[in-house]
Amino acid sequence: MTHEQHPTAFEAADQAAQKSLRQGGIPIGAALARDGVVIASGHNERVQNGDPIAHGEL
Repeated sequence: MTHEQHPTAFEAADQAAQKSLRQGGIPIGAALARDGVVIASGHNERVQNGDPIAHGEL
């Protein structure tokens, strides 16, 4: 997948990553899209919550 193919999903993942960074975490975001529509997004919260399995893609 490339940004050119799915700009909305990439933008949502980038926004999630930036949110994580603002909260003091590492800048990793994820987004799930279907037919060009973002249906879910999230970011890592491992550092913020001290939770080793709080990954953005989960």
